[in-house]
Amino acid sequence: MTDHNGNDGWQGPQLDFVPINQADSPPESKRRRAYLSCERCRRRKTRCEPTSDRRQPCKRCSADNQPCEFRASRRTKRKLSLPAETPEPVSRHNHTETDIEFPTSTPLVPRDVPVRPPNKEGHVDDGLVADCSQSPRTPTALDARERLISTHIHNASDALDLLTFAASGNHAYNSPSATPGLQSQASSIAPPTVISDPSLNLDRAWKSFSLIRKGIVSKQEVMDYLGFFFDQLWPLKPVVPSYYRDMSTYGQLVAEEPLLVVCLVTLSSRYFPLPGDHGEIRSERIHWQTWRILQRSLQSVMWGSTTTRSLGAIAAMLLLIDWHVKAINNPTDFTEGEDEAHGYADGDGFKLSPNNTDSLTGQRRYGMVSLMEKLNIVSPAYRSNKMSWSLLSNAIALAHEGCCFQHESPGSRVASSNLDSIKKEWNGLLCVFIYLADEGLATRLGLEPLLPEKSRQVVKDRFATTFAESLLDSHLWEGYFELSIETRKGREFLHSLKARGGSFSDLDLVPHLERLRRALQRWRRQYYHQDDFNSLLNACLLMEFYYISLFCFAPAAQAIQVGSRALPQERLQALSEFEDQATQAGHALLSIVVDFLKPSGLIKYLPVRCWLFIVAASLHLLKATLAQTKNINRAHPNIYLLRRVINAVHGGSPDDSHMAIRYAKFLGIMLQIALPAASGSPDIASGEETREDSDGAELQLKDGFEDAAYACTFNNMAVEGVSDWNAFLDLDLAPDLFMWWESMYS
Repeated sequence: MTDHNGNDGWQGPQLDFVPINQADSPPESKRRRAYLSCERCRRRKTRCEPTSDRRQPCKRCSADNQPCEFRASRRTKRKLSLPAETPEPVSRHNHTETDIEFPTSTPLVPRDVPVRPPNKEGHVDDGLVADCSQSPRTPTALDARERLISTHIHNASDALDLLTFAASGNHAYNSPSATPGLQSQASSIAPPTVISDPSLNLDRAWKSFSLIRKGIVSKQEVMDYLGFFFDQLWPLKPVVPSYYRDMSTYGQLVAEEPLLVVCLVTLSSRYFPLPGDHGEIRSERIHWQTWRILQRSLQSVMWGSTTTRSLGAIAAMLLLIDWHVKAINNPTDFTEGEDEAHGYADGDGFKLSPNNTDSLTGQRRYGMVSLMEKLNIVSPAYRSNKMSWSLLSNAIALAHEGCCFQHESPGSRVASSNLDSIKKEWNGLLCVFIYLADEGLATRLGLEPLLPEKSRQVVKDRFATTFAESLLDSHLWEGYFELSIETRKGREFLHSLKARGGSFSDLDLVPHLERLRRALQRWRRQYYHQDDFNSLLNACLLMEFYYISLFCFAPAAQAIQVGSRALPQERLQALSEFEDQATQAGHALLSIVVDFLKPSGLIKYLPVRCWLFIVAASLHLLKATLAQTKNINRAHPNIYLLRRVINAVHGGSPDDSHMAIRYAKFLGIMLQIALPAASGSPDIASGEETREDSDGAELQLKDGFEDAAYACTFNNMAVEGVSDWNAFLDLDLAPDLFMWWESMYS
């Protein structure tokens, strides 16, 4: 037997172990399966199959036109307590960017609304941001004790920031109150984003856009909708910088502000039918699908969603105040609450006391508004007011959270790039239009403004003088802002009158009305140009001016009606002049509708507030005409103008679900009710049908609309929704409701 252990024994064949995944390993043993997948397939946990002729890129990355990366070693988590190490070389396909994966990880540019994350510019795992301990200007490591001592904590938010940065091992942390040297050092740590192929990045941004990824809309359709918005709606409310009007920047807008683009597609799809066959049906479907996505995104604001903390989200809220979605007409499309869906089933339990009709606080005010909405006459308009007020409050909250109204820190940025200037311009635009929307809504709803006085003063001092420089119609926008100042004076005057309970016996209105008239006349001399009457923006501006004039001077008519016998003749004469000016303002506002908006076809693009201006001016003109003339018929010039306005409003509706349809119907009903003599006079009625307007063109009402608007009486209303009026007259709470209405609006 041979001794295998001895030196002289027979030795068997030696076993050589081939090293695995080592530098000297054979090619077939150099990689195991864990390292054969590219980074993208590994993250997606899918099979990485190489192409037939080469290993890189793989089939999936090649089909998706994405970079195909392979790592030479296993990717390990970085220890938070140690400085960041330089990542190992990464092989990339083509020449894609070296910093970011666009746009899933970080946006193309950082947004200016600060959320203060630990690291916003790059990825910690990829080692794109060097640790502060490697900087020669700072110590090798800052311990927790030094951080606690050097950081100023003014509130609980600063404490959370310190806790977050200390726990993450980020030595560059510095609160806004810390030393400027460390702050500038922290900003210089993250290298600027380097994009070697912008066209490839934009193509990726389009493909990753949620509406395109879900197959709701195509890239070309999104571009068509954006083009429509910037051509038609943007001039009326330019809350997006003009930089994005260029078609070449649409992809950048999609990458930076996807929520805003969803909002723009939602609004544009209501007013703009896509070209081609079945374009209108296609737009209808897109509108409802995008609205669901937009609704969920905006509702997440109150739950602290980070996707809504951006300038684009604020702009979207401001746009939805002026242009609504079709779902505004159906409460079940806005909320899933049982009370909304079942139509105020518990509303009869709310009982009012006739002795307390002057109380407008708390649950009483909510109940009254709910009952008015329950009548379903113009319930979408009530819902619109509540929705607009809530959108404005959220926009103001986001603007304050993002420090939009604050001054920039002098040492925050050494050099301002082109992108920084665009964001700065956007910030100023949003502050100004928040101010304008706040003033307009407060005046329209009879409420106090939401924007704090300090923020209002910031807008006047910093942004009011420069915001219009980048806009096309800068002169008109300067006039818009100046008119808002006069609007506030009128609103405060009306609020002071309402606080008196409508009693003018011991108050001389003439000096107050005279001051308002001088201010409005001064604005008219500076900003009103009758020759420049060819733009929708100018028409909206004039409508706003006449609306303010109408309601500033309207109390004169009430003072004459209440105390006509007790007033001195001189004061009575002055009040009569103001009453006439209010009537003239209403007449001028409605003339814009029939003389410019209807012939030009631009009436369908009017913001929500302008439709309400038309309704208010129509009712005021009808009321003034009835008060001044006892025997009135359809041939009266004011009545004739009102009929033309109703025709224009009905024909100018952008779709069959727009509130303009209801406004036209119920204005026609009220006109019919107010003119019983005219309806019984066949001669006047027949002669009025063929009366010619001021331009000599024959006025022809649309077939069917005459019957829908006029051929109905108060006891027999064959109009959709009017049956609720008859049911309302039988409610026990009707007297209380009408007493409350008189106390508010008399």
